[in-house]
Amino acid sequence: MNRCEFYYQSSLLLCLLADYEITVVTGGHKHSGIDSKVYLTLIGAQGRRSLKQQLCHKDGSHCFRRGAVDSFKLTSKDIGTLSKIRLVIGMLCLS
Repeated sequence: MNRCEFYYQSSLLLCLLADYEITVVTGGHKHSGIDSKVYLTLIGAQGRRSLKQQLCHKDGSHCFRRGAVDSFKLTSKDIGTLSKIRLVIGMLCLS
């Protein structure tokens, strides 16, 4: 079962989900790229947030290498219009 907020409408139980595609371009400069875990939270204009999700490839291949373009598909509760992206890299938080 997907984790999301549930809404009751008449006698129906609705779970509103949305699909998001995230593309990360890592710079090509010397020492660009990271080996740390990267987590993403999407924040909507009304303050609704997605769950924090780790960005990684399903096949286990390395992400965020120098000069790489990595794409990820995420399914989350619908947060409405995207306002902010919060990234947590290892212990570093970027909003």
